[in-house]
Amino acid sequence: MKILTSTLIFILSTFDVNAQKEDYIWYFGNQAGIDFNGSTPVTLTNSIMNAGEGCASISDNAGNILFYTDGITVYDRSHSIMSNGTSLTGNSSSSQSAIIVKKPGSSNIYYIFSLDVIYAYSEVDMSLNGGFGAITSNKNIIINGNAQSEKQSATFHSNGTDIWVVMFDTNTFYAYLVSNTGVNLTPVTTSIGQLHQYDLGQMCFSKSGNKIALGSYETSSLPNISIYDFNKNTGIVTNDIHFTNGASQCYGVSFSPDETKLYAAVNPSIYTIYQYDITSNNAATIEASELLIGGPGLFEIGTMQLGPDGKIYCTQYNSNFLGIITNPDSAGLASGFTSSGINLLTGTCNLGLPNLIAGRQYESTGINETNSPLQISWYPNPVIDFIEVSIPEIPKNTTMQICDLTGRKVYDQEIQDQSSKISLHSLSSGMYIMQINTPTNNYSFKLLKQ
Repeated sequence: MKILTSTLIFILSTFDVNAQKEDYIWYFGNQAGIDFNGSTPVTLTNSIMNAGEGCASISDNAGNILFYTDGITVYDRSHSIMSNGTSLTGNSSSSQSAIIVKKPGSSNIYYIFSLDVIYAYSEVDMSLNGGFGAITSNKNIIINGNAQSEKQSATFHSNGTDIWVVMFDTNTFYAYLVSNTGVNLTPVTTSIGQLHQYDLGQMCFSKSGNKIALGSYETSSLPNISIYDFNKNTGIVTNDIHFTNGASQCYGVSFSPDETKLYAAVNPSIYTIYQYDITSNNAATIEASELLIGGPGLFEIGTMQLGPDGKIYCTQYNSNFLGIITNPDSAGLASGFTSSGINLLTGTCNLGLPNLIAGRQYESTGINETNSPLQISWYPNPVIDFIEVSIPEIPKNTTMQICDLTGRKVYDQEIQDQSSKISLHSLSSGMYIMQINTPTNNYSFKLLKQ
C-alpha cells in the first residue's frame, strides 16, 4: 500500500488538475457573445464582429479570450483588428468559415483554418505585438485551391496531442494532421457515400471524435443527414449511414454528450429540431426513431454546438436569443429544448456559432497519451457519469483498474474491446487513478470525477 500511495502522490504532484478552458468564451453572430467561466453562462456585449455564418474563438487555459475570427478578419483580446489580421480566405456566407487550432507543443503558435472556395491556413504568433498577437508571414497558405465546400471540423488524434482538421467536399473527406512540426499539407483522403450537390450546412464530430455527422442543405432529393465512423489513429472515414427526414434541407447537427443521439436542425419552410437515436447504426432504424423536440415555427436554426456545460446551444437567425437543449442525453421532450435559453441583449444571432475542436473542453488532464505506444485515449476528463477508454491495438490479458487516492480499487476488469464505456456514476466526486496493465507494461492516468 505504501508503494501505491507513493505512486499516486508522484502522479498528482507532476500534472496539473485544472480543466482546459480554451472554449469558454464564444463570440459569434452580430456582436454576440457568451462566457462559460462562471457557474452559468454570462452574456457578453463587447464583440465588434459581425459573422454571417462560420466563426471561431479561442481563449487561454484559464478562460481568457485571446482572439476570434469570422474566417476573414481576426480580432484580438482588446477587440481590435489583429496585426496583419485581414483578408483571410473565409467568407461571411460559409457555414464553417473558420476553426482555430493551437500548435501541439507550442505556447504561442495557433493556426486559423479558413474555408470558402480556397481552403487555407494562417499562423498566429501570440508573442508578437506586445502579447496581443499577430498573423505572421505564414498567411493564407493554400491547402486546397478549389475546395467548393463550407464544411470543416476537428478532433484529437488518438495520441491525445496531435489534431485532425477535416474538410468535406462533395463526397470526400480530407483529414490534415497538425502536430508539433506544423500542418501536414498531404491529407488522408476518404471518398465515401453520396455525392452532394451543395456543401452548405454543418459538419461535426462527436465528443470522443469517433463519429462524424453532416447536415446537408440540399435542394434535391438526396439524403440530408449522414453519419460516419472516424479512425482517430489513421484519419480514415468508414461506415456511411445516410437518411432523410422527408425534408431536403438540414443545416445544423450535434451529437449528444453520451453519443447515443443526434440532433438535426431542419429548415424547409418551417423551422424544427429533431432528435435521432443512433445506437443501432442502421439508417432505417435511426430514421424511424425521429422525434420532434423543437418547433415548428422557430427562428431559423443554424449551427448547433455542444458547450462546456454539456448542453447543446442552437443559434437562431435574426434572434436575440440562443436556443438550448438542456438535457441532450435524454430521450424526446425530456431533452428540454427552449428557444429562449440565453438573452444576447445587444447581440444578435446569425447562422453560426464558434467552430470548436471536438472534446477540447474535456481535454485530458492526466499523463499524456503520447508516451504510450498503445495510443490510449480516454474521455471525458473531468467525468460525470461515464468514461470511454479507447485502445486501438489491445494486447491480450490487458486489465484496467481504477483506484481512489487511498489505493482502494473501485473498478478492476479485463479489457477485451478496443473501446470500453465504463459507468462511474456511483463514485464520489474527487480524484482517481486509472491504470492500464498489459503483460509487459503498466500505464497510469488521472481521472477527475465531478
